[in-house]
Amino acid sequence: MPLLPVAQLYARDTPGLDGPLGCDLLQVLWCPFEHGEEALPGVQLRWRRADDVAAVLTDPPAPFLVEHDEYVPEPCVVHPEQVREYPAPHELSRELRERVGVWEESVGLVYQYELGVATGWKLGGWGPWSFRDPSPEVCGVCDAVMLPFLYVDSTEWDGNDSWRPLEDADERQVDDRPAYMPTMVEIGRTHGMQIYTCPNSHDHPLSTVTQ
Repeated sequence: MPLLPVAQLYARDTPGLDGPLGCDLLQVLWCPFEHGEEALPGVQLRWRRADDVAAVLTDPPAPFLVEHDEYVPEPCVVHPEQVREYPAPHELSRELRERVGVWEESVGLVYQYELGVATGWKLGGWGPWSFRDPSPEVCGVCDAVMLPFLYVDSTEWDGNDSWRPLEDADERQVDDRPAYMPTMVEIGRTHGMQIYTCPNSHDHPLSTVTQ
């Protein structure tokens, strides 16, 4: 069964995209069926050289069967944007959480929504840990602590628009889709999938977790 193309990122457009030596193009593919204990799409990362991509398929092969329609992304264009975010409250020390609480009361804002982990599809950054306690993902080959690589979110911003791009400020619908769901991908009950990779080798297996 052919894998579904999910995302294509070029190093020239994406600061921080660090692939194997000589590779400047990342293609994210997945199987549209649930895999493993987390029951998530089976993800594969394909690193390539952009110069080696000759003819681009205008009609890529599609699977003849999918487990959930929400695993079939709607076509859209990626506009990479660098943002500054901070760890989820779960990952802060007790002392720092108390200081953050004082700040929240003084300014009338909620750290988790305004400054904490950014929503939407993102490369790198912090894991959201929205409904589970933080726990390290360990590489099954070298025992290294794996790093957040790519987050696949069910929505691009939350209800209070705190992470909504300025370019989308006036958009409510795009091609019959809500502007906050351009891909129409939904992981779990509007959660997201964090893809972890090993810092020691691109050849080591990745890990996926619902967060």
